[in-house]
Amino acid sequence: MARPLMLIPAVFSLVFTLIPAFAEVETLQTDRQLYSVDMYIKFSGTVDSTDAGKLVNLMVFNPDGKLVLVTGDLSAANGTFQIVANTNDPTQFGNKGAYGATAFVNTQATGKTIYFDFSPDGSPVTHVTQSNQTAQEGSAPIASQSPGARHFESVIGENLSAQDLTNMSMGQGSPTAAETPHGVGISDVIYPAMAACGAAIVGVITYRKVRSRKVAPTQPPAKQEEGEGMHDPAMVILKNRLAKGEITLDEFKATRDALAEP
Repeated sequence: MARPLMLIPAVFSLVFTLIPAFAEVETLQTDRQLYSVDMYIKFSGTVDSTDAGKLVNLMVFNPDGKLVLVTGDLSAANGTFQIVANTNDPTQFGNKGAYGATAFVNTQATGKTIYFDFSPDGSPVTHVTQSNQTAQEGSAPIASQSPGARHFESVIGENLSAQDLTNMSMGQGSPTAAETPHGVGISDVIYPAMAACGAAIVGVITYRKVRSRKVAPTQPPAKQEEGEGMHDPAMVILKNRLAKGEITLDEFKATRDALAEP
């Protein structure tokens, strides 16, 4: 009976083992948030201890998701690294907006992505926040301005694959947060597993209810003349006991006759 329930933790353990491991690049940041023409962008961060001394690759994407810069540098023995890029090339840095930078050691799938702002004239970059839209249908999104010198630490590209980066360079944007590096959605694994566990629990509960259900023995009610004992509490109790199988028909008749005696 308990075996189906014991399988539930094992199923969830199997599901979570499919989630990708930690990234090779552990941290990534820039020295400022907003850059303009002919400025140096200093990318710095740390890698896993097993990747210390290895080459750290850096890919930069413009606001349209197009790959505009590929560079890199060796990490130090303590796992830290610094990569410097210049914004003086208009073919790389020309569009005003939020640029994405992904750093990785071996594969893009284990990289880390951050965002920084670029503005040719140095004016602040305005970001549109969809969550700030009003409930009214067709209303325009409300613009929110990025903080000035705060590092963009939000990571959305930790699990980018080579195909994802190719799509981004072609202007198709970055992959959704629910996708894994091999194109299999996490929801495609978790939701079926949860559904299977739920079905197993329902099956176990239903099976137990069927096994524990007992049919109470019944006896045919005694034939009674119209009006006999209809309002007598003793007869009502006696009939209920007969209906529940607590007494036999002979016992019912004997008790009824005893109650009918003056």
